[in-house]
Amino acid sequence: MENRKNLRLPIEVASELLISDNALHHCKTKNISFGGICLISEKPLNVVPGNECNVTLLITENKRFNVKFKCVVVHTSVDKKEVGCKYINIRVENYQDFKSFMINRSTDPDRLLDELSKNPGLDMRG
Repeated sequence: MENRKNLRLPIEVASELLISDNALHHCKTKNISFGGICLISEKPLNVVPGNECNVTLLITENKRFNVKFKCVVVHTSVDKKEVGCKYINIRVENYQDFKSFMINRSTDPDRLLDELSKNPGLDMRG
């Protein structure tokens, strides 16, 4: 069993990945945590571990909003269609919406809040 700091939620959300070559890729999430995110693309992505990128979640539940993260790539699948990213930071104005979204989508919100108090996983920037 994997020992992770952050609980992964199997949430599928439309997203955008902006990588260093200024290419914008339309993806969907495979799973999301308070520490990182896994994205899936229909086409191979030109990224390697260590690359910095920007990820935008395009959330349309209850109210429409976007959540933007600065991330670093930590792994890719062999076919380069799956990319795991660790958050570097999130904009302060996006944090509360993201936290509410995660809690509302969790099957165990108390566990998620307990985890968040021990391992916030996110650095908030203005």
